Amino acid sequence: AVSQITLDQPGSAVVNPSGTLKLFCKVSVSVTSEHWAWTWQAPGKGLVYIGYLDSSGRSYIVPSFDSQVTFTRDSSKNDISLQMTSMKSADSGTYYCARHTVTERSEN
Repeated sequence: AVSQITLDQPGSAVVNPSGTLKLFCKVSVSVTSEHWAWTWQAPGKGLVYIGYLDSSGRSYIVPSFDSQVTFTRDSSKNDISLQMTSMKSADSGTYYCARHTVTERSEN
């Protein structure tokens, strides 16, 4: 059985053009026990995968976001964060945090 994990995110944030966005996501389990993913959805568009922070604190960010995005975590507060620099109007939308499910596949 998979235990339920609760994630609390802020409602909204406003950032000036070329400014920096920082979002926090508070989780109900230890941040060091799971991998945590961030995704983004522009209005009327599909969900876009940004990357994830693994349980040991390493970040894996897709190339299109790599120069803009930093993931961090604070184990004392049980939160993870996304920082995105040089924001543009095209970056508007909804940003989501979630527990990252890692699937291993072997090629034969």
